[in-house]
Amino acid sequence: MNKTKLYFITLFVFLVLGIYVFLNFMFKVYIWWFIPFFWWLLIKDVITGKKWFEKRQKKDNTLKEVKPFIPQYIEEELDVSKNEKEGLKDIVKLCSSRKTQNKLLSFIDTNKFIELPWYELNEYAMENKIDLFIHLDWKESVSELHYWIDSIVKSLLEKEIELPNYKLFEANYLINNDWDAFKVYNETIKKHNLQISLLETGGDEYVLVIHFTENLEKVGNAIAMLGYKHRYYK
Repeated sequence: MNKTKLYFITLFVFLVLGIYVFLNFMFKVYIWWFIPFFWWLLIKDVITGKKWFEKRQKKDNTLKEVKPFIPQYIEEELDVSKNEKEGLKDIVKLCSSRKTQNKLLSFIDTNKFIELPWYELNEYAMENKIDLFIHLDWKESVSELHYWIDSIVKSLLEKEIELPNYKLFEANYLINNDWDAFKVYNETIKKHNLQISLLETGGDEYVLVIHFTENLEKVGNAIAMLGYKHRYYK
C-alpha cells in the first residue's frame, strides 16, 4: 500500500471517530481526538510528499523558437590511387600550355579530392582561367564546343587558326544523323598537328582533351590510367 492511500485511510478513521464522539456527547474525549487529528492534518506533506494546497504552475503558452534541423554534409576524401594521379599529371603535361602546367601539377599533389579527380582538376583549372578538359552536356551546342576548342588551340599553338563555322550546323547539335561536330573540328585542327581525344565516362556528357597528334598514344595511356576508355578520330 502506498503512503498516500495509508494517509487518507487513517484520516478517514479519525473522522469516523470524531463523528462518533460528537454524536455521543463525549466532550471530555473530544480534546484527545482533536489533538492527534490536527497533528495528522499538518504532517500530510511529510507522509505523502504533497501539501494540502499546492500552487499549480501556469502553462507557458508562449511560442518557443524551434531551430530547424540542418543536415550536415560531410565531405569524404576520395582514395585516389597513385596511378590515377600520374594519369592526371600526364594529361596536364600533354594537353595544356607549359606556362600553366606547374600550377596544375601542384594542385594534383596537394589537393584532397572529394569528387572525380579529372572533374575537380578541371574545375580548379577553370577557376584559374586555364584550359584543360572540355566538358559538355550531351545537349550542348556546337557554338560551345567551338568556343573551347578555339581557346585551347590558342593556348597550345600560341596563335589563332581558322575553325569551322558553327552556324552552318543545323539546330546547332553536336552530333546528328548527318554529322559529328567533333569529327569536323578534329579534321580542321589536325591540319595544325592537333587532335581531339575523348574520355568515355559512361554518362550523358562529352569529356575531351586536345593534344598534339604525336602524343596520341601517350594521351590514350593517361586516359586509361584515369579508368576510362579512349576514343579518337583517325
